[in-house]
Amino acid sequence: MKFRHLLPLAALLLLCGSEITFGGNVLVLPGEYSHWINMRSIVDELLARNNSVTVLAHSASPTINYSQKENFKYIVFKINMDQQDAINLWMNFIDSWMTSLKKSNFDAVLYDPMMMCSDLLAETLGVPHVVSLRLSYTYTLERLCGQMPAPPSYVPAAAIQGHLTDKMNFMERLENMILYIVHTTIFRLQVILTYDKHYTKMSGRSL
Repeated sequence: MKFRHLLPLAALLLLCGSEITFGGNVLVLPGEYSHWINMRSIVDELLARNNSVTVLAHSASPTINYSQKENFKYIVFKINMDQQDAINLWMNFIDSWMTSLKKSNFDAVLYDPMMMCSDLLAETLGVPHVVSLRLSYTYTLERLCGQMPAPPSYVPAAAIQGHLTDKMNFMERLENMILYIVHTTIFRLQVILTYDKHYTKMSGRSL
């Protein structure tokens, strides 16, 4: 009974501690322009929830001001080359930085599909990954990677095609179907000719 006077103090300590949370350590691979704007809101929310965030960006980014002081950390790799060289640099970067990234003990990877092979990076790190996708033309990524149903007769190829709606006449449906075929073919060729070899090299399987 002599400890009864300590009960209010103990209750106060419990109430104060109830708001304390231990966040995770998240590696972020953003896209550019509106993709980064969309993902930045997610990053801010992660920070507000007491998570540690590291953003992986390249020095030629037209959107991400990595020199600006933020509440999160930047890892920046330099780039000054064409697209194919940039892809090779990105893959070499993953190889050379893998040990350092593993030592950082990230709990998850948040990425935009504009940063290709990011899911492969997450798999190599052995952590789950979360995709932040604003929109892809003809919903190619959503359909082929996310299994999103998108029948061309009812779903316009892209939101920017303002004249196409879910109610299309024959010619509009024909136009929509052609857009689906063209963009899907381009995407598949890009995967086969560019990214498939990297997946095969690092994971032992093709896309």
